[in-house]
Amino acid sequence: MQPGFNIESNDSRSIYKPNLRVQYSFDNGFYVAARYRYDYTRYPSNANKDDDKVNRGDAWAGYVFGDWRTELNYVYARSTEGNARNNNKPYSQEYNVKVAYKIDKNWAPYGEVGNVGVNDRDDRQTRFRVGVAYSF
Repeated sequence: MQPGFNIESNDSRSIYKPNLRVQYSFDNGFYVAARYRYDYTRYPSNANKDDDKVNRGDAWAGYVFGDWRTELNYVYARSTEGNARNNNKPYSQEYNVKVAYKIDKNWAPYGEVGNVGVNDRDDRQTRFRVGVAYSF
């Protein structure tokens, strides 16, 4: 069990994200994981905008083979304040597929393709991410 806490902040909002994650790794390289995260968003520069509180659950299934790792991720998030998340509903779902390559014990570049919803329509959008993860 692994607790975590992230903070995102810019000129218009601050988001606090405490979370708790569990993972089980099998001997054959497969693993499963789950995380509960509570997102609390404040809008200090906009007095007319209410704070948003979101309960979010993530589930992962992955496989590690040598220096390569691939995983599937499902996300379900629901606003406790009734704010629109997807298709004017207070909840949203997204699906992601990720591939990473471990260069050494610390660095792992990755690519990810996701399917995410749009706030006010019943549309889905494809999201591409590329990045580098650093572990210590």
